[in-house]
Amino acid sequence: RISPEKNIEQAIEILRQVRERGFDVSLRIVGHQGDPNYFEQVRGLCEQYGAWVTLEDALPREELRSVMDQFKYGINAAPDEPFGIALAEMVTAGCIVFVPDSGGQIEIVDDHRLIYSDVRDAVDKITRVLETEALQETLLDALDGREQIFSTQAFSSGLQKIVHQFLCSG
Repeated sequence: RISPEKNIEQAIEILRQVRERGFDVSLRIVGHQGDPNYFEQVRGLCEQYGAWVTLEDALPREELRSVMDQFKYGINAAPDEPFGIALAEMVTAGCIVFVPDSGGQIEIVDDHRLIYSDVRDAVDKITRVLETEALQETLLDALDGREQIFSTQAFSSGLQKIVHQFLCSG
């Protein structure tokens, strides 16, 4: 969803500064229009920065998964997001994802090297990862098992366990 609480303009600014440091990163923004005025603001930023930042409408689930499989990195700039399903999907697709230091998304990545406090901190952390292949490998290894935590099977098992505990305690 392209809406103000997603803070997409901050993600664009972060990556603009990463590019200024010499890294040829791009940003692909995919989602349906949540707030028409905000959508137009984001579209304007995409036009301003040209080919390295693109905006497109929501994609069918399978096509979205295919898109995520093409990328090594992701960013979520939404502060205080309760969970972040798109973030969990990026991690499941094998992306190294950077997130703000608030909300449920910090539990998804669970690594201080991927959690930023402000734009400057995000730029520093992203460039550190981009310039160090060994760190990229370490982070990918750490994130590798995280996807199992957010699988449908893990959710079902956890829910069954809670129901079982509730029924057995009464």
